[in-house]
Amino acid sequence: MKAVVLAGGDIESDSLLTGKFEATKKSLVMINGKPMVQWVIDALCEAQSVDQIFLVGLDESDEVQSRKPVVYLQDTGGLLENMRAGAAKVAALSGKDELIFIVSSDIPGLKGHMVDWLAGQIEDERFDLYYCTAPEEVIEKTFPGSNRSYIKFKDVSICGGDINIFNTGIFKKESPLWKGLTDARKNALKQAGMIGFGTLLLVLLKVITLETTARRVCRKLNFKGKPLLVPYAEMAMDVDKPHQFTMMEEYLKGQTA
Repeated sequence: MKAVVLAGGDIESDSLLTGKFEATKKSLVMINGKPMVQWVIDALCEAQSVDQIFLVGLDESDEVQSRKPVVYLQDTGGLLENMRAGAAKVAALSGKDELIFIVSSDIPGLKGHMVDWLAGQIEDERFDLYYCTAPEEVIEKTFPGSNRSYIKFKDVSICGGDINIFNTGIFKKESPLWKGLTDARKNALKQAGMIGFGTLLLVLLKVITLETTARRVCRKLNFKGKPLLVPYAEMAMDVDKPHQFTMMEEYLKGQTA
């Protein structure tokens, strides 16, 4: 499978990470001796399920190392636009739509076996989207006190993952809702509200399950999706705040000791 890595974008001016690092791009912030994106690329190189990497937002001058072939793509200015650019390039080179990984560059705890676990969730009756969610207890076991944002459903409390599987074809569909959901990715309640007031109310009252919510979202967006409860906190542990950076730095030191 192909993997699209989203490595574009400067550190946001209102980010708690602003001014703490020499790098202006979040993906190039050094953590335990390597840029954050390098940890992600190393994991993709370890994964048996990945054969090629599409790196959005960086170029050869950034000196990222990879044992697998890399295609560099320019930053197009937004998350959805970069996802679409990566998916379009994959489809253009292969001549058909296919399932791909789309990975954030700020999950340096990712490992190759986690990527392969995700690839193993693909079923014969393929979905357009396999969306990773990490249960609160999974996150807190590995990163206690990480202060992730959780959304509480009737059956589970989850944090959204930062590596998912998409069919390249779904990015060909133009939808203001699709863009809105992507822009609101850090606010699960806002996402639910965009699907409809009824869904938002049911989520707030904790009387709707994750699976039911996923069906409503996919029906609204007109594609087939499947939420996955992942067993690995690292798949959802992006680094947004200084204490999360420190926590991840200590975690990586322990992994390489």
